[in-house]
Amino acid sequence: MSRVLACIGALTFATVAVTTTAGGAINHPVPGLYGTVTAVGCPIVTGVQCPARPVQTGVRVEQAGQTVASTNTNSAGDYAVGVPSPGVYTVVVAGGSSFMTCPPKRVKVQSGQSVQANITCHFGQQRRHRR
Repeated sequence: MSRVLACIGALTFATVAVTTTAGGAINHPVPGLYGTVTAVGCPIVTGVQCPARPVQTGVRVEQAGQTVASTNTNSAGDYAVGVPSPGVYTVVVAGGSSFMTCPPKRVKVQSGQSVQANITCHFGQQRRHRR
């Protein structure tokens, strides 16, 4: 009996290592969500192409309008979070700037699966840099 419980416990807390864009690895539970939050555009100057860059922020996972999990991104913008069970979830960027819009991402997680949910934020109201 204890051997069966040990096996069930091992399955419940299974993790997967995912290589990130920064070359590191993030371990996260299965079922779960992982991804990268990046920002495109320039927050200060208009008419200038700025490369996409990672966003350090909070990430919330919701199901039916209720928060079921949350975490923070690392310096590379990467995050990983477990979810309570298979189902449909919405990933929401929980922090950031009033000038940045980060659309939520709806994702379906199946049994024993980790799903990648990258979010790209965009700078909305841009201000010209004053000299």
